[in-house]
Amino acid sequence: MVKLWAMVALLAVSQLACNQVQEMAEEPTPETPVNVTESESDPAEEEMSDDRSDYWEMEVSEFEEGHQLEQMEEQLTPRSLMGLILSRPVSLEGRSEEMVTIDYAIDYVGSPPSGTAVVNHTMIGLPDDSVNSRRYRIEMTWDLQEPDADWEVTWVGQQFRCQQGRGQQDWGSDFCI
Repeated sequence: MVKLWAMVALLAVSQLACNQVQEMAEEPTPETPVNVTESESDPAEEEMSDDRSDYWEMEVSEFEEGHQLEQMEEQLTPRSLMGLILSRPVSLEGRSEEMVTIDYAIDYVGSPPSGTAVVNHTMIGLPDDSVNSRRYRIEMTWDLQEPDADWEVTWVGQQFRCQQGRGQQDWGSDFCI
């Protein structure tokens, strides 16, 4: 038993060293997220608006209401949003994979995260007769001049992959039939 805990601790330390956080379980279950990561990206390489092109835009208020962000007791950050997504009581029945990633824009090497982050939430293998998979892109900003302020959700989009014969088989913004 001690060897198992030592191996788990060693694995956790190596994952943190790679700037990745992964939820681990001996055998993944529908309730266990398969992949949770945080990564940093260079904003010069990727324009945020270009990545929105193949997403169906949601009302931010609809997303915030559906995820009860106004009722959060802790400060809203990309990490707290990721925790909220993963701790929700919604049934995970039928899901073969669920991933949440956070991409921060970095101003220069070694700096803290800048005022922009993108949270991607992907659910694959949904128990739905039309939609097989759903992906959310949640863009957040933070005013660097007000370090005590909460992050703000500024844009939310969705993509879908349909069940066989019910529409698109690749990620896209068209609704499944």
